[in-house]
Amino acid sequence: MNLKLSNLPGAFGDAETKPDMESGVSEIDANLLDEFAGHPYSVNDDEAMDDLVESIQRIGIATPLLVRPADGRYQIISGHRRAHAARIIGLDRVPAVVRDMDDDTAVITMVDSNKSRPNIPLSEQAKAMLMRHDAIMHQGSRSETGETSRQQLSRENEMGEKTVARLVQLGQLEERLMPHLDDGSLPARSGLQVVMTKPGTQRNVAGWLEGGGKRKLGEAQAKTIRSLDEQQAEELDPGTIAAACAVERKPKTKEYVRVPREWIPAGMDDDDAIEWIHRAINEYSK
Repeated sequence: MNLKLSNLPGAFGDAETKPDMESGVSEIDANLLDEFAGHPYSVNDDEAMDDLVESIQRIGIATPLLVRPADGRYQIISGHRRAHAARIIGLDRVPAVVRDMDDDTAVITMVDSNKSRPNIPLSEQAKAMLMRHDAIMHQGSRSETGETSRQQLSRENEMGEKTVARLVQLGQLEERLMPHLDDGSLPARSGLQVVMTKPGTQRNVAGWLEGGGKRKLGEAQAKTIRSLDEQQAEELDPGTIAAACAVERKPKTKEYVRVPREWIPAGMDDDDAIEWIHRAINEYSK
């Protein structure tokens, strides 16, 4: 299962979309800017940031930030990287569109404004999807068109409903496990098992992964940990997790069949396509 989806159209994304300019642009004090609470996207001092700093030094901030007023200050909705670059340069004031919005609308706008970012880590995609999902749920389980939250997110991000559900689940992992999603030591399938365990168990899984060497939690090991966790009221201790991870995994023998992509209905991601193929084979075998 490949959940690294930032290469898909509409998947969570680096460049932020331009805010609606109808509300007008103000010059606001850069010292009054605060990050969005729980902002899922990283802001890194990397080559891309160097390029942004150079661009702002040369032509200024071309796209105003989008902010909302909050207790005499301003919370950034869109423009965290531009704000960081402005601080590096030492700008006193930055252009911004100031707009009042409730928490759910702010979350939805913040996530949607990042749809064009490339190469977003899986952990950030998951956390953003969870925030977007929860905001939609707060506004009502179904949209005006009758769609469920999962259907709406599936349509907006051009991915299968099952992929949406998996990202929402992965977004609920303990924070210490998130880097392991991104470096591959906690594959997505394993993460979907671990997220069903108690928070303390998840923290101890993180401790095992951080224990040195090139450790990787396989799906079979993760299923064992989940099963053991469900059998007791307390979290699994580090020793039990280490024992579960020490079980030798037997290689699986697989048979592969090539199916031309044009045979598969358009719009399906890999997981949905596999399920469709299985259903077709089962129908043919009847």
